[in-house]
Amino acid sequence: MSGDYSRVRFDPRIDLSGVLMQQGRVQLDSDWNEWVAVLDRRLRAESVDTLGVHVTPGITGVAVVSPQTPDAFKIEAAGGNISIGRGRMYVDGLLAENHGGGAAEFDAVLAELRGKTALAYNLQPYFPAPPTLPGGGPHLAYLEVWQREVTYLQQANLVESAVGVDTTTRLQTVWQVRLLANVSGANCTTPDTTVAGWQALSLPSGGRMSIKAEGVPPDLDPCELPPGGGYRGLENQLYRVEIHDGGAVGAAKFKWSRDNASVASIVVEIVSQTATSTELKLASLGRDAVLRFNTGDWVEILDDRRELSGENGDPALRRGVMRKISVDDAKQTISFSPALPANLIPGGGLDTLDSRHTRVRRWDQKGTVRDANNNVIVNLDAAGSTGLIPVPAAGVWVVLENGIQIQFSLDPSGSGFHCGDYWVSAARTNDTSVETYTQAPPRGIHRHYARLSIVTFLTTKPTAV
Repeated sequence: MSGDYSRVRFDPRIDLSGVLMQQGRVQLDSDWNEWVAVLDRRLRAESVDTLGVHVTPGITGVAVVSPQTPDAFKIEAAGGNISIGRGRMYVDGLLAENHGGGAAEFDAVLAELRGKTALAYNLQPYFPAPPTLPGGGPHLAYLEVWQREVTYLQQANLVESAVGVDTTTRLQTVWQVRLLANVSGANCTTPDTTVAGWQALSLPSGGRMSIKAEGVPPDLDPCELPPGGGYRGLENQLYRVEIHDGGAVGAAKFKWSRDNASVASIVVEIVSQTATSTELKLASLGRDAVLRFNTGDWVEILDDRRELSGENGDPALRRGVMRKISVDDAKQTISFSPALPANLIPGGGLDTLDSRHTRVRRWDQKGTVRDANNNVIVNLDAAGSTGLIPVPAAGVWVVLENGIQIQFSLDPSGSGFHCGDYWVSAARTNDTSVETYTQAPPRGIHRHYARLSIVTFLTTKPTAV
């Protein structure tokens, strides 16, 4: 017998780890069936990797069998390049999986296709523009693993054509093999603390944030709720505060959204690009009069190359670019100045807006940003503004809107703020409450690291140990 299903779309090769429901959407059988498949595949893979293929209970426990993927993330160097062994590795509990390259073959254990060979460094699935490999050495090859949220902007089939809207999002476990250059004197047994640069590279974010709702000032807007509580907004919201530029207090900068930065759209065309300005055509300007792009909004333009550049990539490419936009409803375009940088312009051929998943998302900071004592922190309307708010000194409360205030600090056991650190807080109108916390660590993005090998590129015989 079989059930009545709308579709089956689970694909183990895109490394999903979760399915997330969105508010106000219809529920689809395909979403929840895919979630069951994701869980089943993870449990089976972990079971055969940990216990083996044929497990027999007995007096002494389970049978001992050989590992399923003994060459997982094995690094081999040849001809100035490196290859990455096919297989699975568990990094702080996250399953990083290299499904291999070359011709496909059937894996009878997990009943799925996989590549037959190791994967070349420049063909990593989640590293669309890896940096050129350094010469000489020794260099430390390492694995960086994290989870990212994927929406219909990156995975188009999340819009079910039968209903015409996106219903759920996905959690995806992504990985990259990178090199930490010139770790002279290090080998595979060298402690982490004595490998040059490793501690600074792998330290978690020290960023901390507090949030609260304060009383109402006397000059209330007549359209706002009356005094008596903290949150004064007219709508229930999920506020998101995200670090755009990492670093120490004073150097780091942040942005915020009252809708979890979910107001976003696909870029379908670069209408014009001059030395000073850019015009982009979007798939949509928004769902309604509130959840849309408007003239004067600050938006972030980004693509997969920037999102997947990694915390340890080029600092200029770790995030999108911020621009204040003008909207043309008739043409369904946004325009802004200065122009997009060259590295956000596809090169043609297989390098397109579609392949990069170029997208725009709205942020809600505007105008003059002040602290709780009414001191100006930044004027986002000033000439030359980047649209970002500096992270002020510890102890300073920053006023967002509607009674909500936030404060930043750094935990000395971590590093500075990381690009992509974010916090969320729910605000509710019925009791004027805001979800409060004190010196909370970021909800994400948390990156995890594993050392793989020491690589030296020689003129005669490249080596990897």
